[in-house]
Amino acid sequence: MRIPVRNPRRGDYDIMQVSIDAHLTLLTWSPLLSSPDARQASSAQTLELEDVVSIVPWTHKMPTKKPSAAELEMASKGGCWYFGVCVAYTKQQRPQQLMLLCHNAAEQEQLVLSFRTLIRNAKQRRSSLQLADAARLTPGMTASHMTPTQPAMPSHHIPLLVRR
Repeated sequence: MRIPVRNPRRGDYDIMQVSIDAHLTLLTWSPLLSSPDARQASSAQTLELEDVVSIVPWTHKMPTKKPSAAELEMASKGGCWYFGVCVAYTKQQRPQQLMLLCHNAAEQEQLVLSFRTLIRNAKQRRSSLQLADAARLTPGMTASHMTPTQPAMPSHHIPLLVRR
C-alpha cells in the first residue's frame, strides 16, 4: 500500500510503499520512485512491531508556517486540518519516530487501531516464543507446563489508507 510518510532527510512527506511481512511482525517502507533501482532498495527502512514504544494520533490546523507538499495537496482538496500518527520505536537502542499522514479523522483512528492490534499481537507472539525457548532449555519440563496464549497467525491487516 502507499502511505505518506515523513522523510527525515528532507523534512517533508513522501509517498512510501509500505508492506508487512507474512508473520505480521516487520513493517518495511521505501520511497516510490518512477523506476526502481539500487537507490530505492538501499533506502528501505524497517520497523520491528514489538519495538514500538507508543502510538500517538495528532492533529493541527493548516496551513503551518512552512507547509509541506502533502499539506498543500490536502489544502487544495478542501482540507483545513492536518491528521497524522506518530509511531515511536527503538532501533539498535536508539529512539526513532515514524510519522504517517492521514486524510481525515476516520483514517487516523483506523490506523491507530490497526497499529495497536498488530503491535499487541507481535508482543504476545514474542513472549510466547520466549516461553517456548525457555521450556526447551529447562530440563524435565513438558508441554503440559505451557499454556497457549493466542493463535500464532491472527487475521489482522493494515487497511488501504490512500485514496487516489
